[in-house]
Amino acid sequence: MTKKKTAPAKVYEWAVGTWTPRLDPEAVGREIEDIEVDGQAEPDAIVDRARDEFSAMHGYFTWDDTECGTLYRRRQARRLLQAIRVVYKTADGATPKQQRIYVKPLADPGGYSTIERAVKDTEYWKRIIRDTVAHLRGTMERLDDLEARAGTPSLTRIMGPVSDAIIAGNELIEKDRK
Repeated sequence: MTKKKTAPAKVYEWAVGTWTPRLDPEAVGREIEDIEVDGQAEPDAIVDRARDEFSAMHGYFTWDDTECGTLYRRRQARRLLQAIRVVYKTADGATPKQQRIYVKPLADPGGYSTIERAVKDTEYWKRIIRDTVAHLRGTMERLDDLEARAGTPSLTRIMGPVSDAIIAGNELIEKDRK
């Protein structure tokens, strides 16, 4: 007699470094799963569900319209700062490359700084590098997850330079801690 394979237990957790105001990841994960349609969870559906005061997600959202208007405009401004790029054209006619203008450490409550200013502030720059390395690690983990779930050929193989950057970044971070 063949034993039936049981699916691994599904547990919801917050990603490392994620800010959530005392929300139960299990309850939130189940609610989001409940409103999925064909494997997709739409932001509008999440907001609609969270309007219910008994929703596990309710406390995450700002429901005061006067405060939310201001917060939304701030978010728009952040997106604008993240979207704007600079292109330096060279006299030799080389193809110019877009470059980010503004940066900000994730946990920094202040505004965005130009890269030129950030490089001059050693501590600020180190925080930018740590955040960038963490983002790269997250990208590699996501690729690993996609590979494992889809059974695709190794996506991480093509990401060798990213892996090298993560290793170099980790070395810088460790060196800085000593």
